Amino acid sequence: MYLHLLTASRRKIISELKEYFGLHPIYNKLEIQDKYAYEERPQFGMVVQSVNASKIQLAADNYMGTIVSHVGLAKEQYKPSRAIEWVVEDTPNIGNLVSEGMYYIEVVEVGEQFKVEVDQILDIAEPLVEDADGSETTLNLEYEPLPNTLELHTTDPVIWKIEGTHFIVSGKQITLLEPLSDHDDLIAEYRSHTSTAGPYEIIPNTSNNEIIPGVVLAFGNQLVLNDRQIVMVKKERENMAYEYGGKWEITMTIDVVARDPIQRDEILDEAIKCLWVYKKEYLDLIGFFIQDVSPSGMSEEDYDPNSGDMYYRGSVDLTVLTDWRMAVPLFKTVKDIGYGDMFVLPDEEASKLNFSVKMVRPGDPNFISADGKEYFSKNFEYIR
Repeated sequence: MYLHLLTASRRKIISELKEYFGLHPIYNKLEIQDKYAYEERPQFGMVVQSVNASKIQLAADNYMGTIVSHVGLAKEQYKPSRAIEWVVEDTPNIGNLVSEGMYYIEVVEVGEQFKVEVDQILDIAEPLVEDADGSETTLNLEYEPLPNTLELHTTDPVIWKIEGTHFIVSGKQITLLEPLSDHDDLIAEYRSHTSTAGPYEIIPNTSNNEIIPGVVLAFGNQLVLNDRQIVMVKKERENMAYEYGGKWEITMTIDVVARDPIQRDEILDEAIKCLWVYKKEYLDLIGFFIQDVSPSGMSEEDYDPNSGDMYYRGSVDLTVLTDWRMAVPLFKTVKDIGYGDMFVLPDEEASKLNFSVKMVRPGDPNFISADGKEYFSKNFEYIR
């Protein structure tokens, strides 16, 4: 985290200096780098280096709070799941947010180009029957459900139907094994693989808000072929991650080299004006606070000992205060896209409850018996 933050901060300063000097009428060809790696000694150049950083701790455990969002990130079991570093809502385009579901991002090409594909698995709630009359036996779904994801339930009262006991499914067709009660409404909830999109070309260490509309994906540089991650999209905002964070006070040194002392002084002055005047308001706005910009010394050295030409150096010390944030997803690892097992409470237990539902599913707020025991299967994995 320390080195990554220093690298990101240094790159930001370099990009702002390049933009500023790129419009300068005299020094628009100034070479700005993060190390002394010139193929030939330039007439003038600039090197931005990070020196050190001091931690400013805002909490004992760095905990900031809980992120409530439409989108979250999860790993897939047995995969590195490191291609995407974080996801957030694309606030300006939140009205175009995709449908609720799970979006599997897979790296399909690495090397000269990096490409990903997206498998779209939607969470679907589909009304099947309204005001039943008991004659309904065969029903058709809009999409084909994935295995172990189809759930049927009535609405008033809520009674969950169990596959194999109350119905069977084949493709998109549902066959009811027991008739519905008069005036019942029947809802189907399931997941379905509706489409595969891509491939999309991506650039490491950049963000993308076009692959999944309404979502910003931040790709790092740990892109491995066939790696997969899941972006969870919810219709309503939910707790998606714990956020940890704090501040760093970073010290950088900007070195300027030139063949002429007047050029050196002018470049130093322009660098100070760029960071302390023209760019400061913008950098403060994005959370990159310039606290101090101070010239720190000048020197000279031989450029060519035979001719007596000199190389003139100068430097500026830069102090920056910036935030760091890290989101720890609440969706740890997706092992299965199924909703989990269904259970029937024994009649003697159901009779003690103050509601008429005998068939419930794990996660239902009423899924507790009168003696406080919870009925979960031993191999139950609930991911939703």
